[in-house]
Amino acid sequence: MAIMSSRWASNELIKLSSESLQAIIDNKIPAAVINDFATTEECEQLSTAILSMKAKPYAFGRPGFYLGNPLAHYRNRPKEEYFAQVSSAEQERTQVINQAFDPIVRFIRCIKHDTNFNISVAEEPGLGPYFAGIIRIISNGSDLHVDYAPTFAKGNLAIGDVSTQLAWNLYVSSPSQGGETVIYNQPFKSTVIDKTYKPYDSSLLVDCESFTFQPQVGSIVIFNTSNPHIVLPAGGYRITTGSFIGLLNEKNLILWS
Repeated sequence: MAIMSSRWASNELIKLSSESLQAIIDNKIPAAVINDFATTEECEQLSTAILSMKAKPYAFGRPGFYLGNPLAHYRNRPKEEYFAQVSSAEQERTQVINQAFDPIVRFIRCIKHDTNFNISVAEEPGLGPYFAGIIRIISNGSDLHVDYAPTFAKGNLAIGDVSTQLAWNLYVSSPSQGGETVIYNQPFKSTVIDKTYKPYDSSLLVDCESFTFQPQVGSIVIFNTSNPHIVLPAGGYRITTGSFIGLLNEKNLILWS
C-alpha cells in the first residue's frame, strides 16, 4: 500500500546529524550524507580488493554482482539457510577489508559519534548475528523497487520487527557519467506478508516528488528504502558497500544486508 506523504522539507543532501537522521526516519527529507567518509586512496584499495574477488550474480532483478550474503535471496527459504552462510560471507568481507579498512566498524563509530542513536549489527535469537556489509558491483542500473523487510520477515525474523528501514551506501567507485540514484516520495508500508520479489509499479509514481543524487566516491548517503528508488545505468563499474538500517524502537538501530 502506497500512502500519500507531504513534500520533503529539502531537496539536497543534508549532513548527517541526530536531526537529519530522525528527519529521514520521519520522511521529512530524502537523504543525508557523510562527506569524506573514506579517502580516495582507501576507496582505490577497496576497489582493487573487490575486483580481485569472484563476485556472484544477483538471483533476481537487473543483472549485477555482489559479495556477501543478501537476506532478500532467502525471503521464502528457511532462515537457517541464511544464517548458515553468514560466517563464510563474513570471511569473504574480511579478505576485502584486510586490504583497506572496515566500513561497517567506521560507520557504526560515525553514527555513535555524530548522532544520539544506538546502533549494532542485528542478531537473531538462537542463530547469531546477521551479515552486514554487502558489496555490490552494478553498471546496468537497478529495478525500481522498495526495500521493507517486514513484508517478508514479520513474525519470523528479528528484523521483521523494524518500524522503518533505511540504507547506507559507501560509494567505492563510480563512473563520471550515470549511476545516479532517484528516490520517490511515496513511502510504502504494507502489513501484508509477500515473499515474492516484484519491481515497483512505476505507474504509481505519476506526479510524484523525486530526488536524484550523483554518487561521490568516498561519501556515504543514507535514505529511507520504503520510498521507491532506482539506480540509473552507469558508464562503467559502480561499486558500493553498505547495509540496511532498521529502527527497532525510538533510538535503537540495527544493521543487516
